[in-house]
Amino acid sequence: MEVPVGFFAKLWSFISFLPFFFLLLLLGVIKAVIIGPIVTLIVSLGNSAVIIGLWPAHFIWTYYCLIKTKRIGLVLKILSLIFLPVPLVLWPIFGIFGSLLIGIGYGFFAPLIATFEAVGTGFIDKLVNYFLVIFFP
Repeated sequence: MEVPVGFFAKLWSFISFLPFFFLLLLLGVIKAVIIGPIVTLIVSLGNSAVIIGLWPAHFIWTYYCLIKTKRIGLVLKILSLIFLPVPLVLWPIFGIFGSLLIGIGYGFFAPLIATFEAVGTGFIDKLVNYFLVIFFP
């Protein structure tokens, strides 16, 4: 395939590529809508289970380390023990919210990007490669 020379040749090359691009975009969005909620559910539930499951251990270990340390004075240690529940209670909330955002982002953008990667350069049979990427990512 030769590179077009001249303004009108480049313009025609661009315009003739647009339907191909929009059809791939539509296909990627359809894949993302189908696969996205499943991925979001799996990632969010898995990460949230780890966050909630390990939270008591982190809570206890943080207090234990703060009580046992000799690097800070008594006043700072007492203030830290009083105000430490604020970040320790907010941690699971922000962690679960971030996990939900990551699940949505990964569930939507991974299939969308995979659609364009499947028809990229360097593949002999792009249609076969596209379906292989769908079933065996």
